[in-house]
Amino acid sequence: MKIEFILGIAGSIRSNFKDVELLEDQIQTAKSKKDLIRRIDDLPRRFSNSDIALAFALFGSYQQGFAVKIISIAQIFKHFDLSTGIANDQDEHFGRIHRIDFLQLNEVAHDQLQDLTRNAAGIILGSPVYFGDRSSVANKFMQITNKHKYLKDKVFGMVTVGAKRNGGQETTCIYGLYDALMQEAIGVGNGPDTSQYGGTVVAGDLHKATGDLNGLDRCIEVGQRVAAVADIVRHGRRTTDDKKSLKIKVLISMDTPNRRYQEMVNQYFTPFMQAHDIDIINLIDFDIDRCIACSVCPSRKTQDQKNDDKAYACSIRTKRDYLDHIHSQIVDSDCIVLVGVNSKRDLIYRYQAFTERTRYLRRDDFQLTNTCIVSMIINEVGSINNPLHSLKVLTSYIRHNTIVLKPLEMVCHDDRILYESAFEPLIPTLQLISKGRDLAPARKVSYKANGYSQDLLDSTNALRR
Repeated sequence: MKIEFILGIAGSIRSNFKDVELLEDQIQTAKSKKDLIRRIDDLPRRFSNSDIALAFALFGSYQQGFAVKIISIAQIFKHFDLSTGIANDQDEHFGRIHRIDFLQLNEVAHDQLQDLTRNAAGIILGSPVYFGDRSSVANKFMQITNKHKYLKDKVFGMVTVGAKRNGGQETTCIYGLYDALMQEAIGVGNGPDTSQYGGTVVAGDLHKATGDLNGLDRCIEVGQRVAAVADIVRHGRRTTDDKKSLKIKVLISMDTPNRRYQEMVNQYFTPFMQAHDIDIINLIDFDIDRCIACSVCPSRKTQDQKNDDKAYACSIRTKRDYLDHIHSQIVDSDCIVLVGVNSKRDLIYRYQAFTERTRYLRRDDFQLTNTCIVSMIINEVGSINNPLHSLKVLTSYIRHNTIVLKPLEMVCHDDRILYESAFEPLIPTLQLISKGRDLAPARKVSYKANGYSQDLLDSTNALRR
């Protein structure tokens, strides 16, 4: 019996909130994507494209064994009558438009939203694109969750709809994910085989989303990915061991020649080293060769490696290159912390070289699957040379089919630390995910070389936890 559920949040002003239950019914009775398209198109009601994209994401979750529910924010904050498309001073709905920007809720509606979000195993937010960002009603949901801390430890994914391909769908997903991370959510993308930022659908006129088959596939992947990680969390909660030692790899990806920031990082993590296996590596101490974009990636493994799903599979095997030496430690981590610096001082960078070299990890059937990724930024007051480190970590490393958690920050001025966000609150979440990975069933994961003519390795797959 399906008890735990994934909650879909319909974040469109055009949402057909009166009939979202019809979508729930179709999701739970459809036999395939094609069948769900037919069922939705045959309904006597027309739905917003965001409603439809969300339905297909929830279909992916349902396929993974979760019940699904939909709630529309437009139901809570009603907009003007779409039958006329006109709002004026005499319109009875006009005042409600202004109230949409206030955090005042109908108590009954708020209680329903509160109950659903608190009990959901995962949350998928669907939104149309407005200038590369979410709708005002989707933003309303994020305001509410931030105020009441509803997203803490919730698996979170996004689906978006724009009228054009590359019309802002990706940035809308990225901004939503980043905001959710700041609310301590557990962020995921759409998973294999593209493993990007979420569902990205192309549709303009009402009820046209069913025509974008590629986009609907990405939405289904979001639902599957949210469900898969929610299952890991579910398994983690079934254990009583709250003292599990974590394997954490802290990679300092940039520093000054005199290692100014390494000492700060050492002091930051020292209090946790007795309880956990924390290894701090300053990448500027080592050579990392640049990626040479091989036509076959990952490279063919040696005879000794071919039965090892986590073997080093980059064609670069020079003695001076460091990645070969730390490969096994990276892929065997519970968490990778990527440290960046925003400073006025001259820096030696390893971030870009290291990140581009991780190409083989992604292509080798996502070796970092379900590894937790945490960004850490050391911000010197007044610096502007690397302010986007945490956003870059999110957009690059979520594509490894990882689990992304809230960024850490340290603010400094004239050798004084003015502020540092705490690492300790992340530990229970890391332990929860680590325990769940040990207990949850392994899943087949496969990378497909979309966009490349070389597809020799497209038939491979690996069992990943």
